[in-house]
Amino acid sequence: MVWKAEARRAMKGHIVGPMPPKTFLDEFLPTKGHKPDGKQVAKSILSPMRNVTRAAEMSTIWINEMKKYFGDTLIQRNPSLNRSDHDELDTSPGITAYFGFSEAAVRKDCDRKRPVVFCEFKISEDSDPFEERCSKNIPFERFTDAANETLEQISACAIAQLATQFRTHAFSLLVFPKYARLLRWDRSGVIITKKIHFNKHGDLIIEFFQRLWSATPDVQGIDQTVKPADCLSQQLKVKIRTLLEVEDEKELYEILVGERRFIVTDSIFSVSTTLGRSTRCFRAYNLDKKPTERDLCILKDTWRFFVENRKHEYDILQKLRNHEVRHVPKAYCGGDVVAHGDHRTRTHDYATQHWSRTRPRLETFQHFRLVMEVVDCHLEKVEKVSNAVMAIGHAVEAHTDAYVKAGVLLRDVSAGNVMANLLKDGTVEGFLIDWDMAIEVDVQPGVLYVPERTGTWYFLAARLLSKKWDIQDPTKGHCRIDDIESFVHLLVYIASHFTPHEWGASGHLSCFIRSYFEECITMNDTSHGGTYKRMFLVNWGSELTHVLHNNLLASVISRVCKVLASCYPRRQIDWDGQRMLDPHYMDEDSEALSKPYWLSDLLRDALKKPGWDEAGELVEHHSHGMDAIGGAQRFHVTPESRIAKGYTSGPCLVGGPDTNEGEYSNATKGVAGKKRKRGQ
Repeated sequence: MVWKAEARRAMKGHIVGPMPPKTFLDEFLPTKGHKPDGKQVAKSILSPMRNVTRAAEMSTIWINEMKKYFGDTLIQRNPSLNRSDHDELDTSPGITAYFGFSEAAVRKDCDRKRPVVFCEFKISEDSDPFEERCSKNIPFERFTDAANETLEQISACAIAQLATQFRTHAFSLLVFPKYARLLRWDRSGVIITKKIHFNKHGDLIIEFFQRLWSATPDVQGIDQTVKPADCLSQQLKVKIRTLLEVEDEKELYEILVGERRFIVTDSIFSVSTTLGRSTRCFRAYNLDKKPTERDLCILKDTWRFFVENRKHEYDILQKLRNHEVRHVPKAYCGGDVVAHGDHRTRTHDYATQHWSRTRPRLETFQHFRLVMEVVDCHLEKVEKVSNAVMAIGHAVEAHTDAYVKAGVLLRDVSAGNVMANLLKDGTVEGFLIDWDMAIEVDVQPGVLYVPERTGTWYFLAARLLSKKWDIQDPTKGHCRIDDIESFVHLLVYIASHFTPHEWGASGHLSCFIRSYFEECITMNDTSHGGTYKRMFLVNWGSELTHVLHNNLLASVISRVCKVLASCYPRRQIDWDGQRMLDPHYMDEDSEALSKPYWLSDLLRDALKKPGWDEAGELVEHHSHGMDAIGGAQRFHVTPESRIAKGYTSGPCLVGGPDTNEGEYSNATKGVAGKKRKRGQ
C-alpha cells in the first residue's frame, strides 16, 4: 500500500539506535520483576526456531513458550489493530500481548484498543532494517527491498496502535530466528536496541515482558487521562450518543482537559503516522458545561511542537479574543497534558548518546488538548462560490486583525483552516482556525519560534518554497505578506478544484494542480519548489483566469496576482529570497501590500457586484480534495511525503508528512451534507 511506503519514508531521520538492551529496559521499564533463567529461555525458544521456514511457525513457538511464563497474560496470534471505518490503517502484526484482560474481553472488539505490545516475525536476517556492524561507511539503516518492507510493516503496526488507542508511546519487538530487537515509538521517533541473541541474552526478552507486565499503565504508554465513561447513567448515555450522532454500540470515553471532563467516542478521522502532532479531533459532550457554553463542542487532541516560553494555541486564542479579533472560534478551555506518564516525547533525549549511530536532529513534542465551539462546515462544503469567497474574506480579516491588533502571525494558511457558519440570510460567516504554529511578532519581531519554515505545502508562498530561502537568516523569516500570498493560493485552489471552468476534470487540470500545488524537488535532503507559483503570479494568473466561467472570480484572482507579482521581479539579479519590490512594478496595486486590510477590502468590494453564482455552484473537479491536503503537507521539516493521503499534521511530518489537518474542520459536519458529484 502506498501509505505504508510513505510511513517508512517518514521515519527517515527519526530513528535512534542501536541502544544497549539493558539500558533500554532500565530507562523505559524501571520496574523489575522476576528474572528468568536465560539458559532455559535459550533452550525453549531458540532450539525450535532453528528449523522453522515460515514466520507463522515462529509466532506459534513464541505463543506457546510465552504462556509458560505468563499464564494470566493473553498473547494472541495475528490480531487486527484495524479500525473498521479507516481501511487505510489495515495491518496486522505477528502476535500481540494483552496484560490483564480476559480472552473474552479481547474478542469483544478490544484488540484494537488494549494491546500493550506487538511483535513482528521475519525468517531472513536480510529483512532486518538495521545494520549491526559499526562503521562510518555503513549506515545504521539498511535500504534493501526486504529491509524496506520490514520497516514499512513495523511502522504500520505502530501507526495502527497509536492511532486507535489513547497512548503516549508504544513498545514492539522485531523477531528473527536467532535474535530480536526491542523498539519504543513516540511522536518524535523510534528507538531500536542492539541485537538480543537468544543463546546469550535470551533472558532479556522474558525480562522485557516481565517488566512490562509489572509496570503501571502510564509506563506501558497508556494515557491515564482517558477512561471509559462507565459512571454515566443510561439516560445520559442515550442523550450523549444522540448529540454526537453515534450508534449505541460505540464506546464512550471520558477525557480530561485540565480539571474539566468531556465525553467522546472514536475520533472523526484517523491518524496515519507515529510522528509529529498526530492530531485527532472529537465531537465532544461538555460534561462540566459553563453557563455560556454549549453541550456540543470540538475537542482537539494533539502533540504540539514544544519550545520553551512559547504560548500554546489556547493562550493565543485567548489573546485574540481579548483584542477583539473577528472571525476566530471561541475556546472553552485548553492546555498541556501534565498527568503522570510521558506526555512529552523522549526519543530526542537519546539521539546524541555515545551509542547512537544515527544522531538525527529530532523535535520535542508536548501533549496538548483544546476544546472549542463547533463551527458548521468546512470551506469545501460551502455550495455557493460567493459564500466560499466570503468565508475566505472573513478569514483574511481574522488574520489581519490578529496581526494588527494582537501582534500574532498565523503562519499556516490552508483550506483546512478556513471554516464557515451558514447564516439565516443564506450567506456565511467565515472563521480562521488552527493557531498552533502562530507566533507573537510583537514580542520577538522577526524571530522564528520553530527553526524551519511552517505551513501547508499546497499553500506556502513561493518565496518560502524557493531553494534560495535561508531559514538560518531571521530577516528572511515567515512574514505577513507570505500569509497573504497563501490566501491567494487558497483562492486559486478553490477556483481550480471546485468552480466551473473549461478544463473540467481533464488532464490539463491534473497537470496544473501537480505543477502549481505539488511541485517539489529534493536535493541533498532539502526540498524546494514554488517556481510555478512564482510564474503564475508574475503572469497575473492568466493561465487559470482565461478558462474560468466565473468572470468575477477570475477578475479577483488576476488583480491579487498582479499585486503579489511585485514581490517577484522578472529579473532575478541580486534576488536572495527576501521580500522585495521591483521598482518597475511600483504602481497603485503593488503599494497595496503596505496596507494591512487591502485583500479583505478587495474581496468585500468584489462581493458587492451581482452575478457571483450565475456560473454555477462549487463542483469537485479533482479527486485529491481536502483528503490529500488536509495536513499531509503541513510541516516544518522537508516534505518528501508531501501528498501522502491521511497523514497528520505535525511539524515533523512532511518529510514525514504531518497529516491531519484541517484537523478541527474534519471534526465538524458540513451543512451541505450531501456528497457532490464530480465535474464532468
